[in-house]
Order: sequence, then structure tokens, then C-alpha cells
Amino acid sequence: MIWAAYAVLGVVLAAYCTSLLLRNQDQTWPLLDGYGVAGFEIVIAALCALRAVGTRRSRVIPLALSGGMVCWAIGDALLTFESHGGDPPMPPSLADVLYLGFYPLVFVALLVSLRRHVRRLIPVTWLDGAIAGLGAAALCASFAFNTIVQTIGG
Repeated sequence: MIWAAYAVLGVVLAAYCTSLLLRNQDQTWPLLDGYGVAGFEIVIAALCALRAVGTRRSRVIPLALSGGMVCWAIGDALLTFESHGGDPPMPPSLADVLYLGFYPLVFVALLVSLRRHVRRLIPVTWLDGAIAGLGAAALCASFAFNTIVQTIGG
């Protein structure tokens, strides 16, 4: 039954990507692009939570991941609702708070998964992780830099 749900979700995802490719660049459908995406994310989070019910081993990982996905999905739905009449709300909004709730929950899942597979972490491993994290942060910041400078007025 779960594999059938994944197959249906794969078809829905392919149809959504096709609709994005076939529409005009400035054309949006709030019902599909906002609430439909949030509903899709809720279904994925429910499947992840279902994994926690079906296993006897550590349930922390699927519960934390599903909690993070629920935060993100509700944030998407709130952002769609708040921007229903035109412009999106000024940050920080409740949707932004929920988006930020995603990260600690997924971090918990990542740490629990890491603890399960790695018995001993040496300082070199921590240094490698710090370098990779800072490199990823620098890459993300390079994409956002011009937008941030323009937003704050130079």
C-alpha cells in the first residue's frame, strides 16, 4: 500500500513539474502552487510518520523528519494564505517562524542517524564537517548577497 502511495506521489510530482514547464513564466495558480504543494508535503510527512509507527527501533529519526516537514508544509500554506490578495507579508511572519522550525528538527534526525552509524568521532571528522558546512554557507550566501544588498538599499 505504501509503495502505491509513493507511485501516486511520483506521478503527481511529475505532473506538477510538467505544469511548471508548460505555463508562462509569470503565471501562477495559488490553489495548485500554494495549497497543493503544502498538501503534497503533508502527505509525505504523514508517510514519514507512518514509518515511525511501523518500526520498533529508533522512532526519533522519522518523527523528527516528519515534524520538520509538517512545519515546512504549514509554513507554505500560511504564506499562501497570507499573500492571497497580492503581495506576500512583510517578514518576519508566522510562516517564517515555521520555516525556521524545520531546521532544528531535521538536525536532530541527522544527529541521531549519525550517532547510529558512527561510533567514534575524532576531531578531524568534526573539522571536516565544519569546513563543509562553512563552504555550503558561503555558497548560499553568494547567491543571496546581491538580493540582500538591494533590499537594504546598498
